[in-house]
Amino acid sequence: MRFITTLFFTLFLGHWAFAQTLRGTVRDQENGQPLKEVRLVFTAFNNTEFSTWADEKGQFRLDSLPIGTGTLQATATGYVSFVLREIVIAAGKDRIVTVLLTEGTWESDIPPVEIVEPGHIRQVAPLGEIPLTREQTLYNPMTYFDPARLAAAYPGVAQTDDGTNSMSIRGNNPGLVRWRLNGMDIISPNHLPNAGTLTDQPTSSSGGVMMLSAQMLDNSSLITGAGMAGYNDGIAGIMDLNLRKGNNERHEQTIQLGLIGLDAAIEGPLSKRKRGSYLINYRYSFTGLLGAMGVSFGGEKITFQDVAAHFYWPGKKQNSWSAYIIGGQSSNYYTPPDSATIFKEQFKIDFESRSVIAGLQFSGYMGKNFSSKTGISFSFQGNDRNQVLGGNTVFQSSLTEETRAVFSSSNRFKITPNTTLLMGTNISAYTFYNFRRETDPLIYQTDGDFMIQLWLGGETTLKDGQIKVHYGLNPLVSLYGASLDPRVQVAWRIAAAHQLILSSAAYSQALPLWMSGVRGNALLRSSINAVKYNYQPNAKWLLSSEAFFQRISNVAVNDDALDAYSFVNQNEYPQRFEDYANDGTAQNLGLELSAQRRLGNGWFMNNGLTLLRSTYFGSDKVERSTRWDVGQIANVTAGKEWHRRLKRNLSGRIFGVSGRATYMGGYRAAPVDVTASEPEQATIYDISNGYTERTPAYYRLDGRVYWKRSIGMKRNSTLALEFQNLTGRKNTAYQYYDPLTKVVTTKYQLGTIPNLSWRVEL
Repeated sequence: MRFITTLFFTLFLGHWAFAQTLRGTVRDQENGQPLKEVRLVFTAFNNTEFSTWADEKGQFRLDSLPIGTGTLQATATGYVSFVLREIVIAAGKDRIVTVLLTEGTWESDIPPVEIVEPGHIRQVAPLGEIPLTREQTLYNPMTYFDPARLAAAYPGVAQTDDGTNSMSIRGNNPGLVRWRLNGMDIISPNHLPNAGTLTDQPTSSSGGVMMLSAQMLDNSSLITGAGMAGYNDGIAGIMDLNLRKGNNERHEQTIQLGLIGLDAAIEGPLSKRKRGSYLINYRYSFTGLLGAMGVSFGGEKITFQDVAAHFYWPGKKQNSWSAYIIGGQSSNYYTPPDSATIFKEQFKIDFESRSVIAGLQFSGYMGKNFSSKTGISFSFQGNDRNQVLGGNTVFQSSLTEETRAVFSSSNRFKITPNTTLLMGTNISAYTFYNFRRETDPLIYQTDGDFMIQLWLGGETTLKDGQIKVHYGLNPLVSLYGASLDPRVQVAWRIAAAHQLILSSAAYSQALPLWMSGVRGNALLRSSINAVKYNYQPNAKWLLSSEAFFQRISNVAVNDDALDAYSFVNQNEYPQRFEDYANDGTAQNLGLELSAQRRLGNGWFMNNGLTLLRSTYFGSDKVERSTRWDVGQIANVTAGKEWHRRLKRNLSGRIFGVSGRATYMGGYRAAPVDVTASEPEQATIYDISNGYTERTPAYYRLDGRVYWKRSIGMKRNSTLALEFQNLTGRKNTAYQYYDPLTKVVTTKYQLGTIPNLSWRVEL
């Protein structure tokens, strides 16, 4: 730690950058080989163009660019031209990008597939995948620089609680959402995983704050449907994160202070030869800082901190190595007041969570037609919760620990100019430990699973790239079952601005380990069919419509009696029966409409509408709405920037505003059984007839005002004021029985939250 502190202050005080540069490498999409004789044209915010050519190593460089947001177009003989959008140029900073070109002769400025620095040679699927850029998390309101919260602005995604990044994707159970980092499965990388839950117990898929700072992240993706071969074990969605590589030419620093906390990052070359880079970040919560200074938050003390490091170094012949380690700790301590007005205030509650994620990866190019990426990773999360009534009487105590170890290998082999073979392996071993003590008997559970995911598929292009076909098989073998999941996706660019995509895929997913240990446990099975139409009149606008139908089978239901219970509604510890049966089903169908304009010429817009129907069958074979059947989701997001001053053709001051309005139908809820709750001194929900009640419709308006300024054209400062829930609307979270007042009480979501942040780039 002393070494890191010394290094940070040395770089902070001793190094300044004086020019803003856009540089990077151009590669073949299929085999990763560098491409020369590629013309690159950068169009600045003021429509000024700067051009250059890629050299023998596929590298390019553009210096002294205007400060602001622009686009980069790449063109080469025999390749489809490609536009990379939303490239932010900041004073004295390097912007490093990777451009991936696809073979073809389609002559148009409109890219056939959106590719945004994926972190590995992988195209973004034209259907079933939402690309989430790092820039979007910086200018969209109240994302807390979290791509999972950013995803809630897109069609099909419903944020289940204002205080967390939990999301229900297309009516699916948020507890089934999976997470990946650099292409490998990990445990949920979130602080405070108990935030916003009914029982105050931790979840396995979300939290109050992501453990990875935005300074560490490159662009990410949310897999919402039929992703490419290699994506399985995620029927409810996969959050695919990528770590950013540090600057390999000069040292840079970023400091940020806001509601989230104090955030500091340093990056630079690993050696004087500029081979390799490092990126290190440390973050400490703002509430923790205030608590250390004696500020009280009504008896509640919330803290978190995390540290992350990513090291990258190139090998021979375009090969490279990458290593990373991330550690985080969060806690929530509640001390009851002298007089309690609600039941929960009578308890002293201590919650602690700790997480570790580490990985090592190798990326290689064995010849012109073969590329490979192989890695290992380990992730761990432990949660400890103690609830004490009165003196030292333990009312409830729980300890959960989850670990996951993964080996992953992904390979691409170009067979012909038009066909690429895809194959890979993802082997994971994970364990779950749960100790739970209440005033009732102890609950003790230890379980594990070993899973092998294979994939074999291909990509074929026809008619000079106008038609692309992606197909494959995804065998999955678990201790709880096996499956063979086929998929096919056809993307047809009918004309320069029109594209039609058809997709059909099968998925499988192992039940969470806290559901295992019951007889009849099996893999969840899902089939997804979708059709999508894209209209792209230019490089900035994209209008889309997509219809989808998903069917889920092998769902756990009650085998003791005929009732309405189904696992698709269970996001936390389950209703416990003597036995389960895996013959329940569920289905989600809907229509998604979106109109996106990426930031360019000073403004952006992202509008989306989802019409959704989510239903299930319990053991009584009656069709009912799931908990997540919100009916409709509408989002309107827009923003505008004004360049206030020009100096030497460089814009040094930018004023911007952005806002987001959200409307969503209410979630379904089971009624509180007051008769059963009173003797238990706890909330008991009556699920005998399903989720028959519905919370009121959800409205929220967020806003952001920011001021960017370059200091001496060497440093960058961004001062932002944001508001979550500007109107202060009381959106219902859930209802519960309060044993102290003996009435059913409504728990509301968060009110108006201001966030003043200051970001400095050096």
